[in-house]
Amino acid sequence: MSEMSVPYIFSATAFGDCLITLALVEDAVAQGAALSVIGTGLTARVSKLLNHPLPVNVVFPTLPAFYDLRVRGVWHGINDLISVRRALRQAVPPTSRLGFERRDVRNQLLVPRRVEAVWANATGRTYFDRQQLVNELTGTKTRCPACMKVKHKVQTVLLNPGARQAFRCFDTATMESLLVEGRRRGWTQIIVDATGAYAQYAGHVDQYYLKPDLKDAVALLKSADYYIGPDSFFMHLACYFKVPFLAVTPTEKWSSFVPVGMDELENRLTFSEVSSAHMLSKKLDFLGA
Repeated sequence: MSEMSVPYIFSATAFGDCLITLALVEDAVAQGAALSVIGTGLTARVSKLLNHPLPVNVVFPTLPAFYDLRVRGVWHGINDLISVRRALRQAVPPTSRLGFERRDVRNQLLVPRRVEAVWANATGRTYFDRQQLVNELTGTKTRCPACMKVKHKVQTVLLNPGARQAFRCFDTATMESLLVEGRRRGWTQIIVDATGAYAQYAGHVDQYYLKPDLKDAVALLKSADYYIGPDSFFMHLACYFKVPFLAVTPTEKWSSFVPVGMDELENRLTFSEVSSAHMLSKKLDFLGA
């Protein structure tokens, strides 16, 4: 296959979003497919966490994970758009195929001239939409990371109660209910606290890590028997590393970014359900935790 015929994929989304794409690219490459990843400094950071890190052509090292035009400002936003488009034009040869994770106005403006844009589906099921995109670019049949069942006695549990959006973060009732149930079950409980918002629980768990390095936090996740957290990057990491987990979401109708197998495994509860000691205990028994 010549270099000109190698397809490209541009991944410049948030941490968990990016992980979904890169995990599927990793699987396609393992099957012998050629696919060149273009992204940001964040894309490269996420790639280094994979079992088999992928090379990433970083075209915009400082593009933030969560781009907020209201914070960045319209003028800087336009300049950033121009800079990324120019970088893509230099990175992607004419007549090549370039995959995009979303079909929105911003990405449509980024498509270089004489380059064929390939768009992910927009069904609202992110894992399958990305799978379709990678499969179309590579001609492979990739496998999505999927939720794992508990296979042995749970002893060590990692909790990462924070998330980017405040309404996803664990509240006091949720934290207290989880910690009480964990002590009742004899778990070794570990908290990873990215911001310090849960420092008051440091004395109530076996280990507490304040603002750990991402690599160290991931190592804690991989060594845990079970993970409990909100819909966040670490939920997707748990799925990727095959760590059984319980996701705690604001509402029952929470489906866009849920990992494959969650609906079948039923490994999630709402905040209000977790606050009920009976419902939490019943769910954990059901999951084998």
